[in-house]
Amino acid sequence: MLTALFALAGCSEGFPVPDPSSVVSLVIEPAELTVYTSPEGGSITDFELMSRRVDGSLVELEEAEWTLSNRTVGEIDETGEFEASVDNGGVANVLARFAGIEAQALVTVVFVDVIASEGIDVAAFDVPRIAHPGLWTYPPNGVNLPRNTPSLSFQWADVGATAARIRFRSAVTDLTVYAAGTSWTADEATWASLVGTNAGGSVEVELSLLVGTEVWSEEVITVNVNRFDARGAIYYWSTSAYGIRRIAYGSQAEDFLTAATTGYCVGCHSVRGDRIGYTFDGGNGAFGLRNIGSGTDVIHHESGVFGNFNTISPDESRVLVALQGSLLLYDAGTGALIGEVATGGWATHPDWSPDGT
Repeated sequence: MLTALFALAGCSEGFPVPDPSSVVSLVIEPAELTVYTSPEGGSITDFELMSRRVDGSLVELEEAEWTLSNRTVGEIDETGEFEASVDNGGVANVLARFAGIEAQALVTVVFVDVIASEGIDVAAFDVPRIAHPGLWTYPPNGVNLPRNTPSLSFQWADVGATAARIRFRSAVTDLTVYAAGTSWTADEATWASLVGTNAGGSVEVELSLLVGTEVWSEEVITVNVNRFDARGAIYYWSTSAYGIRRIAYGSQAEDFLTAATTGYCVGCHSVRGDRIGYTFDGGNGAFGLRNIGSGTDVIHHESGVFGNFNTISPDESRVLVALQGSLLLYDAGTGALIGEVATGGWATHPDWSPDGT
């Protein structure tokens, strides 16, 4: 008798697992869903999985594997319960699998947040807006940003406004910022969420300024966010460092070839791909050519080669160096002198054409 009771209890829990051979396809309900989330809490939704049988009927199915194509938008458990992230929005496919059969649905998570500087009366913006072109000063409309671009400073004209409202909107973002002054820069976490969520898409940015009791509005600008990260660096001559400093994209400036790192003032330089040519200790000084990636010198500054301005060929195989009116050509792989380039006159500041000719 006890065994029979247990058997009845087991049959009453959930739905019976169907014979896989009887399942033709799977259907997730709802097939498309838009939910809203914020730092205060994420939305929770139950997806249901239906199995379509050979006879055409739809029967709810509990035994399945649930996954998300984009796990930054939230989490889904083994029952199909989806909880949206509290950090950002995004789009993801909801996938369910049973007996080698797969179904998918689409979930869009819209991240909503309000950031307000202390002392700003946000209710003052609840009046009809007056169009006032020319308020934006930075960034330009349509700017295209690599995903790893550091936070931008959004700037507007000084028209005596006591507060500003900047609203960032896209299919997955609705961020409203209230700020004082003539600019606003997102903190690292807010900016990372904004560009990460919208990578591969665009964000519309709307500006309103509180001028007296009026609200002036500017035309919406679009910020495009590339889904790829930028690579490379900027190399520039620093008067304070007496040499060349480097800013890897998205990072801070650092000494590269400066008086502090070499013991010399390092001046005239050119960069092409993975090579940099440079001159030590002023005009007609020692010349060097370095592989940036490996940090090795093809032409060491103590090798007896001298020069001023230089240019490297597009294929990085040659370097042309100006010295007292002459142009000297070197092999950029070995450092060997190839010869002097005849010019018929005094030559300086060479620059190699992009097509190599």
